[in-house]
Amino acid sequence: MDSSEIILAIIVYFLFCNWIQIYYLAKNFLKPKPKVIPLLDDKLLTKYKSLTKLDLSINIIEENSLMVGFMLSSPPFKPIMVFSQKLFKNFTLKELDWVVLHEAGHYLMLHNWKLALSQFILLIIGLFIVESFRFQTLFSILVISLLLPLIYIQVAKIFEYQADNYAVKTMPDPRGMISGNTKMRKVNNWERKRPFIKKFLVIAVPFEERIKMAKREIASRKID
Repeated sequence: MDSSEIILAIIVYFLFCNWIQIYYLAKNFLKPKPKVIPLLDDKLLTKYKSLTKLDLSINIIEENSLMVGFMLSSPPFKPIMVFSQKLFKNFTLKELDWVVLHEAGHYLMLHNWKLALSQFILLIIGLFIVESFRFQTLFSILVISLLLPLIYIQVAKIFEYQADNYAVKTMPDPRGMISGNTKMRKVNNWERKRPFIKKFLVIAVPFEERIKMAKREIASRKID
């Protein structure tokens, strides 16, 4: 592979690894004047500070088609969460507990840094393999651009499971995780219609798996 082919493969690799984040952020923040509303509910913020031991900043974006949330920052920077308006308006406080704690779990476990490190390690391994074995150019591009991102997405799922496990263990009432995921499954239903995408191209834990996690936690706490 010459330098231009390597650069092209690397660009496609990073785009593929981060396609879902790029899509959501571009959909909302590339608007002429995206409306971002900071959450100013002191009672709610104090509650989450108590649960997570973090000085959280929560912002609501004007997204009314999907229920989504992101943790935008990592230590040592201030934790900043972003939720869609549709999620924030339609979730109860118990359901919101799950989303906030899930995103806080990402922050506390340094997942954004680990995700970035995972991408770079996989890329280095891929470049080493294609250069060591002198694969044909087309095959090398396919390995770096398509195969490695698929592996990365499966690695990223591990971090999602960790964040959900933190949330379900920390939240006062895990039943909010069940009802919240039931709502999300109805609204974000494009994944259900495309099982291949849900399994191989989306890093989020399937809704059904999250509901099972919550039910196990409810049983272990003996919640009626």
